Amino acid sequence: QKKLFLSFVHDLKDHSLLHKAGVPLDYPDEGIIDMEEVQSGENYRRLHKNIKKKIRHFRSRGGVVEIVRGKMAEGDIQLVGHNIESTSKHSVFKLPYQENYAAMCMASASIDDQNVVHFVCRTEDEFLGYHSFIDFGSSLRCLNGAFNRDLKTTHHAYENMIMKTVEYAEERGIKRIYYGPILNESKRRMMHEFQPT
Repeated sequence: QKKLFLSFVHDLKDHSLLHKAGVPLDYPDEGIIDMEEVQSGENYRRLHKNIKKKIRHFRSRGGVVEIVRGKMAEGDIQLVGHNIESTSKHSVFKLPYQENYAAMCMASASIDDQNVVHFVCRTEDEFLGYHSFIDFGSSLRCLNGAFNRDLKTTHHAYENMIMKTVEYAEERGIKRIYYGPILNESKRRMMHEFQPT
């Protein structure tokens, strides 16, 4: 209290008693896909009727979602920084830590640990975006992610990335995927559960 003017704590609403001295601010809910409810990638596609069209569109443009465990390639780490900056340029408001955020995301893309899993969306010509997760065995938890907002379109890369995480979870028996704060409507429609934060 003597060193800081204020600090932000991002936590679940269930934990609000821990922060009685704080002032609660509205924040986007955390989105979750419950794999026990979804059961399989095929079933997830059936639950989201327009996803097949978005997968076809993405693939027809040469889109792929690569899974990278541990440290990303050096060139991709730089593109992570670019994607974060392109997203923040288009933000309605700037967060207090905004100038450090690209460096933080690039640092997490540099972690050489097989439990850090990156879902990288690209075409032959473009690095479209990514999401990084920690694989806890029973759950996947999002660290960070961004898409290149300088491009006219990312050809539904976002939805394809989410589909790939569902397939990854199915293959490994992961029960729940936590995507972090849900800031856009495309992502919201693809979630099945929300935790108020």
